[in-house]
Amino acid sequence: MAKTKSSKTKTVKKTTNVKRIPKNQLKALKRNKKAILQKEGLPIPEDREWYLEKGIQKEL
Repeated sequence: MAKTKSSKTKTVKKTTNVKRIPKNQLKALKRNKKAILQKEGLPIPEDREWYLEKGIQKEL
């Protein structure tokens, strides 16, 4: 029987410049998104005051 090609010989296309976030960190990010955004001074989707403050008209 002929030896079949092993999967090791297959080349894997590497994606460049992609920051990988560990799964546990990703979950924490989802949980703390609001707090992180507030700390960074970025708009929180539900925070209407921020938009009014910046003069951004947000459709609700």
